[in-house]
Amino acid sequence: MNGSLLVFQKSIDRGKTWNKRWFVITKEFAMYEFKAHHDIYAIATLPLPGYQVIFPVDNIENVFCLSHQQKLPPTYLQSECTASRDRSNSNNTDPPT
Repeated sequence: MNGSLLVFQKSIDRGKTWNKRWFVITKEFAMYEFKAHHDIYAIATLPLPGYQVIFPVDNIENVFCLSHQQKLPPTYLQSECTASRDRSNSNNTDPPT
């Protein structure tokens, strides 16, 4: 599965911002983050076992959170529309923990 999402990031110089990124989720339960869909190299990789999807977050439309059982920092993502969020969630298979 792949597609674009907004990811919430904190930076020292820009503060808290939402940045559009391209994500690819593999059948090996890894999520790769790219700056754009045509990029070859991922800027981040997240192994998904142990994470759960939580939404809605603070009643903000189309925002969901990847939260880890071991209290790792959560990852906040926002889909461009409700339909793409629901499509992503319906294709979700829970990774083994």
